[in-house]
Amino acid sequence: MQENDSIIEKIFDKNTHQFKEQFEFKLMEDAKLGYLVHFAAPFTGDDECVVPKGTIFTVTQPMRDDAFYIHRSEEEEMDEEDELNKVMIEKVKTGRYKEVVDRLQGFSFFITEEQLRTIPLEFLEGSQNHMLAIIAHMKCRWQGWKNYLFEK
Repeated sequence: MQENDSIIEKIFDKNTHQFKEQFEFKLMEDAKLGYLVHFAAPFTGDDECVVPKGTIFTVTQPMRDDAFYIHRSEEEEMDEEDELNKVMIEKVKTGRYKEVVDRLQGFSFFITEEQLRTIPLEFLEGSQNHMLAIIAHMKCRWQGWKNYLFEK
């Protein structure tokens, strides 16, 4: 555990939950990833889709104790002609959120611990081991809070 703590000190600010290291990876095969669907209101939904091999993501921040928010390049996220955007927008138009499609604001992908361990990824910056170390830290921290709140 001591070794993990020293890694965390180097790569992650425990107080602000901000990375001290950049994390960027490329999918080495098509992969089903979840994402949040943001609407003006405010209202947020969720869905998932198959993201094509070769897509590059930057990790932005922890989402919860077992997942991180990830974003594609700004150019891809804003491109209405991008095939992945077309698929996600079409799912909103025809799926369970079709009544609020006019309030669509965008999407936020996320990747879970299980996916980090199982989806073939090529890290362009940072490492899979460091991301998993941050997850371990977050889980320990949450477990401490659960013990404090619920076992008194």
